[in-house]
Formats: sequence, structure tokens, C-alpha cells
Amino acid sequence: MSEGLLAGATHLGPVHLRVVNIAAALPVWRDAVGLSLLGEDDAVAGLGVDGKALIVLHEGAAVALPQKARDLFHVAIHVTTRRDLAHAAARLKASGLRYSAQDHLVSESLYVSDPSGNGIEICFDTPERLAGREETTDGRVLLLATDGSTHSGLE
Repeated sequence: MSEGLLAGATHLGPVHLRVVNIAAALPVWRDAVGLSLLGEDDAVAGLGVDGKALIVLHEGAAVALPQKARDLFHVAIHVTTRRDLAHAAARLKASGLRYSAQDHLVSESLYVSDPSGNGIEICFDTPERLAGREETTDGRVLLLATDGSTHSGLE
């Protein structure tokens, strides 16, 4: 019998994040990212999709996260179609927020941060674009695309 990393009965719940100010964070999570506000009081706001909580914001962070933490630590929200990713890109553009887009070959991602520095990735998986991988003589791994091109996966 093979043991998995987590027990089969394991379930993940919503991600809880600290923010400096809920009123400042809500427009990013609701309007730009596209989550629905499920409930809110003075210090906590729940956001999600179809009534299911995905993100719970807790007011009380003293300061915003530094830029280095934003790049490494982030929440990834997977969308199921490229059209959904395009809608997310349109919302981000309309919001006026600074964001970036990346093609990692096996996924396409949009990156933005809320005012408290919580990093947000909205991504669409594209595993069908991966043909294989190869290791270079210096130990780097290159991803091989179905079109014959190579990628580091960090593009």
C-alpha cells in the first residue's frame, strides 16, 4: 500500500489572510479578482464562489508585507477555462491595479497584490502544451513544449 502525503479524508478550507484595512482590500478581492462577498463585519470578511468561502480577510496587520514576501508567498486561484482567465485580465486592467502576466508553459498566470501585500495568482493550467523535459549539462531542467520550443518554466 502506498502512503500519500495527506490522508484521503483531508479537506482544505478557506485561506485566512491578515490585511491592514478590509475596506481597502475588498475592491481588489471582489471587483478585480472576481470573488463574491459572502459576509463581513468590522474585522473579518469572507469571499468566495457559489457560496463557498475561499478567502477570509482578517483586519489587524500592522503594515503591508514587503515586496519580497509578495513574490514568494501568494494565494493561487485556478480558473477552469482560458476565457475565465481572459475575464480576470479584463477586470484587472479595468481596476487600474498594477499586475503582471506570465506564461509558464504548463500554466498561464496573472499576478496582483492587495493593498496589504498579499500576493494573488490567477492561473489556468495548460498541461497539454508540455511534451517533456530535459536536463542540461549544468543541471538545469528545461521544459519541452509540443511546438518544439524550450522553456525554463520561469518565463
